[in-house]
Amino acid sequence: MRIVESNGPFDFRADGVDLAIRMRLPEAPPSHDADVTPFLKHYVGPVVSPALAAQAPDLASLAALPRLHTRSFFESWSEWEAASGMTLGPAAVNREFDHYFYMLEAAAAGLGVAMGPWAFAGSDLASGRLVAPIGLIPGRAEVCALTPKGKATKPARRFRDWLSAEGAATPAPPGSQQARPAKGANPLTLCPGAL
Repeated sequence: MRIVESNGPFDFRADGVDLAIRMRLPEAPPSHDADVTPFLKHYVGPVVSPALAAQAPDLASLAALPRLHTRSFFESWSEWEAASGMTLGPAAVNREFDHYFYMLEAAAAGLGVAMGPWAFAGSDLASGRLVAPIGLIPGRAEVCALTPKGKATKPARRFRDWLSAEGAATPAPPGSQQARPAKGANPLTLCPGAL
């Protein structure tokens, strides 16, 4: 297996790609050249370093922090606003990164607040390196496996099926369904005064 990291357009045949993983919104137009298999539910929310979270005790102060974006899913902030029903208004400062890894590293370093997907930020949230001061919610986007339309190789189908099984076995983030803060809330649940 050869893994290539890319967030740009690709061509299955010209680029020698058997399977691609992409974030897709349900209303995205059907792919003309790919079979699309959603395999992981997307949970997302603002994540920051613990030190920066201490300086932003409410939604207004959190919204005033520099916003960190990833080029691979720049619409994550607007998707979160639509799903959460919250409106933050325009950011005073926007910082853009090529990949989620760099964006989350910048958040952990205290450079701003990132829209952190559970799939990528889960271990940092569990360790306390990052906190989600207002929790994580189900997003509209799904993580999908794309294979050539009607022409997936046997290894690609096996990998896609393994991704589907792993996605089905992945638990939701703690506190993701809570509407109000739990008593003794941990960094993955809503914090008092955040909403």
